[in-house]
Amino acid sequence: MGSSAGGTPPAFRVEILDRTVLRAPSGEEIRLPPKVSQVLGRLAISAPRVVDRDALISAVWGDTPPATARKSLQTYVVTLRRAATPDLVHTTGDGYRLSPGVSVDAQRVRQLASRIHNPADADAAISEEEARWLEATLPPGELLRGLRDADVEAQRTGLRHDRTRCLTWCATYRLARGELAEAEQIAVRVLADDPFIEHGWVVLISVMVAQNRRAEVAATFLRAHRRLDEVGLRPGGRLAALHRKTLAADPEVPPLSSSLRSPTSTSFVGREREMAEVHDLLGVNQIVTITGPGGVGKTRLAQEVATADTQQLSGMVDLSNVRGRDSMLVALGQTLGATPVAGAELEPEVQTLLAGVRGLVLVDCADLVVDDLARLLASARLPADARFLITSRQRLGLPSEVLFHLSPLETAASSSGDGRGGPSPADRLLEARARRSRRLAPAEHAAVTAIATRVDGLPLALELAGARLATVPAPQLLAELDDLLSLSDVGSTRPRRHQTLRETIQWSHDRLGRSARLALGVLSVLPAGADTELLTTLDVLDGAIELAEMSLAFLEIDSGRYQLLDVIQQYGRELALPELPAELLDRLLQTQVVLAVDLDAQLRTPAEGKAVRRITDELPNFRSAFDLLGELGRGEDQIWLAAQFACYATWRSRPDLAAWFGATVAQAPRIDIPGYCRATGVVAWASYVAHDTERVAHLVDRAIGAAPRAQHHEAAELGQMVAHALAAAGDFVGAQSRLRDAQELARSSGNRYAQAMNLGAMVLYGALAPEITQDWDAVAEQARSIAAELGVPTLLAWSWYATGMWQVRGGQLDEALLSFEEALAMAEEGGATLIDAVARRSWTAISPDLSPQEVLASHLRTMRRMRATDQPRQSMMLLPWMIGPLAQLERDGEVLQVQRLIRRFGHPGRVPQAPGYDEGLAEARRRLGQQAGRLAGRPVPELERSLDDLEAMLEQVTAGSDEP
Repeated sequence: MGSSAGGTPPAFRVEILDRTVLRAPSGEEIRLPPKVSQVLGRLAISAPRVVDRDALISAVWGDTPPATARKSLQTYVVTLRRAATPDLVHTTGDGYRLSPGVSVDAQRVRQLASRIHNPADADAAISEEEARWLEATLPPGELLRGLRDADVEAQRTGLRHDRTRCLTWCATYRLARGELAEAEQIAVRVLADDPFIEHGWVVLISVMVAQNRRAEVAATFLRAHRRLDEVGLRPGGRLAALHRKTLAADPEVPPLSSSLRSPTSTSFVGREREMAEVHDLLGVNQIVTITGPGGVGKTRLAQEVATADTQQLSGMVDLSNVRGRDSMLVALGQTLGATPVAGAELEPEVQTLLAGVRGLVLVDCADLVVDDLARLLASARLPADARFLITSRQRLGLPSEVLFHLSPLETAASSSGDGRGGPSPADRLLEARARRSRRLAPAEHAAVTAIATRVDGLPLALELAGARLATVPAPQLLAELDDLLSLSDVGSTRPRRHQTLRETIQWSHDRLGRSARLALGVLSVLPAGADTELLTTLDVLDGAIELAEMSLAFLEIDSGRYQLLDVIQQYGRELALPELPAELLDRLLQTQVVLAVDLDAQLRTPAEGKAVRRITDELPNFRSAFDLLGELGRGEDQIWLAAQFACYATWRSRPDLAAWFGATVAQAPRIDIPGYCRATGVVAWASYVAHDTERVAHLVDRAIGAAPRAQHHEAAELGQMVAHALAAAGDFVGAQSRLRDAQELARSSGNRYAQAMNLGAMVLYGALAPEITQDWDAVAEQARSIAAELGVPTLLAWSWYATGMWQVRGGQLDEALLSFEEALAMAEEGGATLIDAVARRSWTAISPDLSPQEVLASHLRTMRRMRATDQPRQSMMLLPWMIGPLAQLERDGEVLQVQRLIRRFGHPGRVPQAPGYDEGLAEARRRLGQQAGRLAGRPVPELERSLDDLEAMLEQVTAGSDEP
């Protein structure tokens, strides 16, 4: 592999300042695969120094390189040499370096930057040809995107500084030569890369003054002042002198120390799209009102739009402390140039000034004078070129008004993408605020993302959380966020109403009418929101509409539900819920119980799939109602509500629901009450998943034994739970005995649904038993017949799956394939992820024509479905079935990766004997040799991260294969 230093290829060039490109002596680009380009870029930015192999691996793969990283790196270097010349890359010790004769554009930038003594002086440090090269070669943006090691970051910082230094000199050079258009273009580039370069603002404003662009000069001065103030700077000598000179020549230019609202001292993050949309609205509408909940960033967005607008800014007025019409007129009049006289009516003068407005007026925090402001603007004779940008938690209601509703920042959870495109806007804002106090440790980033999601991306909450991160680590802050309202930054320069989230919401709550307060209390119990039908039933629809108009609630268009942000819901539970009349609260809780009963009944009909989706959507509401019933001491009502989830929890494999109900079921004063048997089923399912057979039997026997005859109908559905647990432990004889008892209970109570379940289980465990005790064909046909009669997709899926397993036992593989396909289709229709998983495992195991990639793609599909039901651990049941196909593809490192997950998160001693499991594992270890032990000992990340990595690996392995 190694190539000693020989002839160097002086004509080969590497470019890394925009994207990584290798050019031949002819100037033609040599196409390289992405990973090979990354290796070339890493060598180029450090040239001519040697880069060791570990640093290259870290740059390309980060902290979790594949087992084959060193071998792959060697392959990439060979690819580089073959694409260009063998002497392009030299091997030195345990590393590589570019040949000293290869030209790298970054090196030339460093050399030119070192010749510039003062970027603000247009001396002859650089030739015209070199200046043109710099102007054409230095685009803004991140250098060497995708590379991740610390050395690259240090090199990036130095190159970014050199780039800015060179471009600032070029802008000064063009200005001195009178080439104004070129000077402006370069100055804009400098400021886009670093808005705190004062001389960039000097060049930009000098060009505007020279071209007599008076309307833009004032706004640009203000933008410069605001940007410099963000890092605690004041205009330096050149900018201040230019400002004084401009003021003397043009008295209409306002001084930088204007009487407008003090600029914020923080950077503006994550609102680029909203800025553009508001700017476009102002282009065609005279009055634009930005609405949104308190703390969402209305004021900041409006300020950024106003100061970035190229049209003349006539003024900004802050109405946050205004109370009533007269004080509003004074504030507006002072901004527009009026001189209040004691005892004189100010409105005529303000009307006159409004008629002469040219450009943009920002009116901030108009909430307390909405009606007065609306009347004033409606009666004024506004000129056609006047624009008003207003912030308020509610609209003015003018015919000419256009609303722009500002929502919280997008979080990782709310992103429409896959979350792998970098930090969300909410993450970016929180990290930016935290960095003002300290540097975040790499281990904190996951907690930062969780914090941003927990506060719903509300900018004020992110600002307050960022201030808190100055003194506590991110994981600790995340643990504190059970009480969102406690987030505060008391003593800061923020307005008092923005120093805590509680005060922010209180400010709006104090202005609500009775109907809106009742609606706030109702919605605080319903985290998933409420549709208009429910709100009408409870007589609070008008109040919900008022909450939406006050930006305290929002209407989720797709679902048609009124909802609250988490922080507002928490406020409502704390302060609005106690104000609800007892009769209204009781009606609210009763609607949730009735809905749960109705949806559970639908699970036993052909409408099962639709009911599953509705239950999934309503789960947060049901849980909230369940908890509230407990707070009110209504334990029997809690058990009746819990009972409605037995069917849903079993077929969807949701043992997590047991966490809701477990304590209530265990502490029930009586166990013979309606619903107790089926509520026990939810709790017992969690024990079944945990392979605690004794606890399953104890819970089930206790519930059935106490059930009066009137409850045998529901007890019949609980009976087979012990059979499942016994079968999982290998006791198929005991399982069949339990099923016969359960079937007798189902027949005597007339529960046809339970009969179909029991018959299917009999067939399944008869097929899995070591010895065949009877011919199960007739039983399988009876199970399918009852399921078809009831028309329930999940029952049909269960009976077809059991039939297929019996057919496999009899060697009827073609028939079994068809049965499993029926089971998969019905499971998908009914939303039964558990049956989908087990039927897919069996189907792929006997399908003769599936490639290993297709088998893995099929399991990946089901794995994603199970994770989507908030049950990541349940998806572990698919992992043993992935070992064989991965081994067939000789993905030996991945085989051991999957085995580590099974060991870490599976159940020891209970790994199913999946086809090819033992053989695939042995073959992978044989091929890896000594490396197998090293890979097997690697640490395993937490479950969600591990499954994310597994999905990414499977995507790569199955790329291009069809999903069966």
